[in-house]
Order: sequence, then C-alpha cells, then structure tokens
Amino acid sequence: MRSRFIVKTILLPLIVCAVLYSETTYAQHSIYEPLNLKEVNSANVDFGTMWTFDDIPGEYFQKTYGFVPEEKWLKNARLSALQFGGGCSAAFVSQDGLIMTNHHCGRGDLYKIQQEGENLLRDGFYASSLEEERKIPDLYVDQLISIKDVTNEIISKMENGNTTKEKIDLRDSIMAALTADCQEETGLKCRIVTL
Repeated sequence: MRSRFIVKTILLPLIVCAVLYSETTYAQHSIYEPLNLKEVNSANVDFGTMWTFDDIPGEYFQKTYGFVPEEKWLKNARLSALQFGGGCSAAFVSQDGLIMTNHHCGRGDLYKIQQEGENLLRDGFYASSLEEERKIPDLYVDQLISIKDVTNEIISKMENGNTTKEKIDLRDSIMAALTADCQEETGLKCRIVTL
C-alpha cells in the first residue's frame, strides 16, 4: 500500500516534471536564432523553383533559361501535368495517353494486372502495342484543366465573421459552394487548394 502511495504522490509527479523540463530545455537550446520576420526580405524565388501555372515568373525564366514561356507552352505543360492515383505527380508523355510517374506510385497496383507466373515488380512489363497494354482497374489520374483564383472571394466572405470559428465556418461554406458551382457549371471535378 505504501509503495502505491509513493508511486502516485512522489514518483509520478517527478517523472512529469522531468519530461516537461527536458522538453523546455531542448526548445530553449535550439541551434537557430529566433527570426524577426519584419527584417526578412524575400521574393517568390526564395521559396524554390516551383510555381503555379497561373503565376509563372517570366523575367526569371528569361534570365535563367533564356526564354519566356508563351501561353501555348504553358497550356501544354499544364495539361500534361497529372496527379496520379490521388497523391503522386505524373505526366503525359505521349499523345496516346502514356503516363510517366515514380516507381513507388504504381508498384502497389501491379498485382492487379499481373498474370499467373509473372513477377512484374522484379521483371517489369513491356507492351509492344496499344492492344497489349494492361489497364489497372480503379486507377485514375487528375488533370489540371483550368485555374481560377478565388482567394479574394473567400477572404471577403470570411471578413463577415466575428470570431475565429465563425470565420472558419464561413470559409468552409464558401469553399463548398464555390466547388459545387464549379462542378455544376463545368461538369468537371473541381477542387479548391490552399497554397
């Protein structure tokens, strides 16, 4: 009985204090100095060299690569970019719909098209004609057909909220309404993403 008392009243609080102290100590001894964000100067290029198709930095492309992408080039690039199976990036690499993606994105579906005696993961597969290609059941890709910036529309609706919860609820409802309207108007799967 006395040992339970010691564990509950002395040992347990000591363990909790030790864990909390070690976490606080670790956080206070970071190798990074705190930043004063008001003094940080940055440009879009500082965040890497990936941009949305509706915000291509033409001057950067001209300076770095010696060309400015025209509308036709941007449209072709956008229409070739895919989301594979709900998460991986991919791209059309032929007019016939041949898709290239990373190995790990497709290997989990190989068993769906593997025939008896085959080991597609080990040996691979080559179709010498379109007729020999194998369609993976239930696999889909999303293609970016168009882009529309709805940021200001969402923010203006959120400003009607008085509390953070109200603003979040307004944001969620306007995003749902915009998505539904887009799908009804276009017949496409529409999605609002935050960047």
